[in-house]
Amino acid sequence: MLSLNLTPHASAAHWSAAYVGLLWAQRLTCWVLTQRVQRERFGRALPDFTPGEPEHQGERAAELQQAIAASPWRPVAGDVQAQAREGDVLMMRGEHGPHIGTIVMLRGPAVLHLVGGQREDGGVWGSSRVDDFAALARLRYGHLRLWRAA
Repeated sequence: MLSLNLTPHASAAHWSAAYVGLLWAQRLTCWVLTQRVQRERFGRALPDFTPGEPEHQGERAAELQQAIAASPWRPVAGDVQAQAREGDVLMMRGEHGPHIGTIVMLRGPAVLHLVGGQREDGGVWGSSRVDDFAALARLRYGHLRLWRAA
């Protein structure tokens, strides 16, 4: 089967291709994309969460972890890359605060997430994509924590 590369790590042959290239908008954030994928693809719910302003990102990250911990999601111990399974949720920290995505298994574990940033004019940009763990490191995401539905 011919497969079209949509990002360096996703192809049209994988279900994640349907979610690649969605544009960041006020209503589509990394959290909303992750909720949508979990609901549509895996039939699972994640708690509602509204990202805060950048100056409150530390507080919001703690609130998000508490919300997930109070739900049927559980943290996975051990090496994140070795333990990752399709559909797990990966929480991480980037230059702009907390970030989240869904694990997809392609040639190995990768993450479907929404990458964006702030433009010089104060606006924001971004779109959804699939990145492997090497790409996440190049994008300077760290403090990786894996969560799995119970």
